[in-house]
Amino acid sequence: MGLERFRLGGLARGSLSVLGWNVARLGVQLVWMLLLARNLGAQGYGSFSGLSGLAIALSGLVGAGLGLRMYRDVVHDPSCFGIRWAQAQRLLGLSACALIVVFVAGGSRLYPQVAWGLLLAVGLSELLLVPLIQHVAFAYAAHGRLWQAAATPVGLSVSRVVAAALLPWSPFGSTLVVYGWLHVAASALGVMIIWRTARQQLRPAPAAAAVGRADLRAGCGFLSVSVSGLALGSLDKALVLRLGGAEIAGNYTAAYRLASLAAVPIEALATAVLPRLFLARANRAAASRLLGLLLVLTASYSVCAAAALWWLAPLLPRVLGADFAAAVAATRVLAFYVPAACLYLIGVQVLLGFERLRWRLISDLLGMLTLVGLLAWSLPTAGVVGATQAVLVTQWLLAALVWLGIGVEQWSFIKKPH
Repeated sequence: MGLERFRLGGLARGSLSVLGWNVARLGVQLVWMLLLARNLGAQGYGSFSGLSGLAIALSGLVGAGLGLRMYRDVVHDPSCFGIRWAQAQRLLGLSACALIVVFVAGGSRLYPQVAWGLLLAVGLSELLLVPLIQHVAFAYAAHGRLWQAAATPVGLSVSRVVAAALLPWSPFGSTLVVYGWLHVAASALGVMIIWRTARQQLRPAPAAAAVGRADLRAGCGFLSVSVSGLALGSLDKALVLRLGGAEIAGNYTAAYRLASLAAVPIEALATAVLPRLFLARANRAAASRLLGLLLVLTASYSVCAAAALWWLAPLLPRVLGADFAAAVAATRVLAFYVPAACLYLIGVQVLLGFERLRWRLISDLLGMLTLVGLLAWSLPTAGVVGATQAVLVTQWLLAALVWLGIGVEQWSFIKKPH
């Protein structure tokens, strides 16, 4: 796949199937959010989202970065798939078990009011089952099967809708702990089906799963990116639950999820373009037109999505329930977040494809420090609106830092003698 194929038509064809599955995931997640919010109310929904956010922030450590390393290496050399699959799978299992213990112990200290059974259920779901799905998605994408990579998380989302739908009919009651274990059981069933299907289709060659120091070093760069990226996108829910309580966390999470779903088409574009960006590393001058195209598409879409989000905000209490009245103002603040989120999503994929991992890591760390400081300052006085304002400022800072890094990279490449 050469850079000469970086044309609008090729990029559109590569993105459309991914977009279709991402839109399907968007619809399924909306149904899940609706069912869960109505069944648990703002407090229950906020508690579950905050705990999940803490687990997802830790999940970047699962697999020690070997999943992304598998993706990059197989794009360049498909023959190494067997060994890279086995190595990533082994580290995923070992690290997930250790991190579940850390999560349950740490969660018990941070949230003493939460039952340890709920913490264990959330840990199993987000630190073992979700990384397994991500591992499969990386494997499909590395083989150029982008639509299957995008379809993989949809299966997991469907299983979680089933769990939320079954909650009112549970013989054990409709408590948060009961939902946590329904969530795990349904997710495990979905993961089993997806994992078996992937192995039958991709047929990884049997290989020794030994992981040496060189393998760990190779994964460390990608590990730093996955840790910072996931922590940045999930730590806010855990902090809002800790600093503001369950009800504020519920309203904040509802508004945030709606804003995040508005960015799904750009996420699809970013997913489709990543293999090309890996190949573009050797000839970035030829990829300049692709970067310009990505900017134009992202800016145009995000402005329209932000306007739609502002207009739809008043519908939230009607759909989710009266407990979510405070989410209206929060959603309207986050309408201005959508363009920054879209620019960031595209920008971090460009940095990943060009392997400018240090710049992305520094940007994400600065973003996390900014977010923590702003949340601690604004939550006690401004509540849920203060939380969304903190996220808004942080996201625009991140978008600016990421695209500054891309500009510096392109300028330095052009200035080099070739």
